[in-house]
Formats: sequence, structure tokens, C-alpha cells
Amino acid sequence: MAATAIPIDMLPSIDPATGKVLAQIERTPPEMVGRTVVLARAAQREWAKVPLRERC
Repeated sequence: MAATAIPIDMLPSIDPATGKVLAQIERTPPEMVGRTVVLARAAQREWAKVPLRERC
């Protein structure tokens, strides 16, 4: 398999079963990580209130 160059601001999403690249995902800039974590924690608190049957 030949190596494929990818931009450093993108990360490949790879299917572990096949090794096939499914998508290219944009990297999160380091300065946005803290805010992203805060938002994710807030969203999880709300998601946790949804009954398991609904989440499934």
C-alpha cells in the first residue's frame, strides 16, 4: 500500500477492520479544546437526564 499525504490540519478516520479511510476530520485548534470540554460536559449532564430506553 502506498503512503498518502494528508494535511496536518486533518486527521483520518480509519475503519480498523479494513484499514480504509472513511473520512477526514478537521483537527481542533488547541485554543478551542478547553471550551469544547466545557460544552461537552454540559451536554452530557442533559443527556444523562434522558431515560436509557430513549437514548438507545
